[in-house]
Amino acid sequence: MLSENKHIFFLNSKLIHKEIVLKAGGFRFAPLADLDLHNRIGDLNELMLSLPEHLYLVRRREGSITTSANIFDYQRRMRWIKRSMIERRSGRKEPSYDEFSSWERSQPLLTRINLNRKDLGVFLYRRFGMNLISGSYIKGILYGIASLAIFPRYFFKKIVLQQKTLLKKKVQSFMPFGKNL
Repeated sequence: MLSENKHIFFLNSKLIHKEIVLKAGGFRFAPLADLDLHNRIGDLNELMLSLPEHLYLVRRREGSITTSANIFDYQRRMRWIKRSMIERRSGRKEPSYDEFSSWERSQPLLTRINLNRKDLGVFLYRRFGMNLISGSYIKGILYGIASLAIFPRYFFKKIVLQQKTLLKKKVQSFMPFGKNL
C-alpha cells in the first residue's frame, strides 16, 4: 500500500501503541481522522495490528457524513489526505486543508466538474447500498442506476469487489478446518 500510495485504512478494530500514535502526531481533525492517522503511522513504518474480532459496530444511517450531502467535503478530505501522504513521502511539506481546497478550486472548470461528478457517483452508490440494505429496493435501484450513469467505473469496481468478497466467503465456508484462500 505504501509503495502504491494507497490509503491505509482498517475497518475493524485496531491495536496501536499509544507512543506510536503520539509519535505520528495523534488525531488532527475530523472527519477521517483515523484514515489520516493510519497513513502517518504507515509512513513511520510502525506496527499496526488489525484485530480479526469485531469489537464495535459501525452504524450507517441517513444523515451521517458518509451518506449526506457532506460527501463532497468527505471526498475532498480523502483527496487531501492522499496528497498529504504523497508530499510527505516525497520529503515535501504537506499542504494544509485550506491550501489544498484553494488549489482544487483553482483547477480548470472541467477538472472541477469531473471531480464533482465522481464525488456524486460515490455518494449515489452509497445511497444505493443503504437503500438496498434497508429494504427500499426501488429507491435503491434508482440510486444504483444514477450512480452507474454518473460514474460507471466506480460502480463496476465496487460491484466486482463485493462479488469477489462474497465468493471468497462462500468458498471458505466449504473448506475443511476453516483454511484461508
